[in-house]
Amino acid sequence: MNNVYFIGTLHGGLTDHRQLQDVLEEYQPDQLLVEIIDDDLGNEAIKKYPDEMQFAYNWAKNNDITCRGFDVDIDVRKSGVSKEDEDRVIAEEDEILDGYSWKDANRSEITALLKPYSDKVTDKIK
Repeated sequence: MNNVYFIGTLHGGLTDHRQLQDVLEEYQPDQLLVEIIDDDLGNEAIKKYPDEMQFAYNWAKNNDITCRGFDVDIDVRKSGVSKEDEDRVIAEEDEILDGYSWKDANRSEITALLKPYSDKVTDKIK
């Protein structure tokens, strides 16, 4: 039987690499999927991704664990929402997360606090 675990991380340098490594080592996955376009794994394009995604990919590579990407190159912003609008919402979310760890952000009560902010800019259908 296969077990699938989702490890939610926060972008923008908010995920502690040591803690992420501890979680990965605790579960000892046979395969790791990261939020990176699969074709970008193993080349210079990986540098454009959040640092915790790069870290997880490198951890898998260094531990001889198969790693694949599952991201796609689409803009999920709502029509009329600019990059600046998105950045402003992310800053508001960062204020809400102040004092919480990246692990806390996976708790349902914290994601509920963030949902109204992401709903401002994200087109869920995309």
